[in-house]
Amino acid sequence: MARIIATGTRAERQRRWRQSLAVGFAEICAKREEVSRRLANKTVRIYPTGCAIWTGDIGRNGYGALSVCGKRFATHRLAYMLAYGPIPDGAQILHSCDVPACVNPKHLRAGISTDNNRDTIARGRNFMANKTHCKNGHAFDDVNTYRRGTKRGCRTCNRMAARAYRERSRDRVKK
Repeated sequence: MARIIATGTRAERQRRWRQSLAVGFAEICAKREEVSRRLANKTVRIYPTGCAIWTGDIGRNGYGALSVCGKRFATHRLAYMLAYGPIPDGAQILHSCDVPACVNPKHLRAGISTDNNRDTIARGRNFMANKTHCKNGHAFDDVNTYRRGTKRGCRTCNRMAARAYRERSRDRVKK
């Protein structure tokens, strides 16, 4: 099997990706009625929540997918583009309802990854933020927890690791 190697710098690859998205939006605009009809045909309304659930192709991540002009799009991104226009550069489409298969434009908004991370923490879906103990069973409390930027660590585990490192270093010097 041939290995695909990405060419160019990261900035060049991102620029090409953004250009492909712009072409995608032009294709969607050209087939607006057809895409709207295809979205509506495979959507079921859930009235208590207001969600419009995509019942077509759903990937392992829970998001719907639909091909337009041979290019595969996430259905929530398509729904957003049809309702509000192109997605801003660097933006993600966030669900206010927390249902990945929802394509209701009222439940969708553009945001950046920081907004998405804040949403997951605020709604209790970030498993790291929900942890109450470290991997060795020490409590994440005010006394035992240190923070470096957005990360947190266990002071007890850090002390134990530093002590083990010092002992290994002493053993190397003695030899």
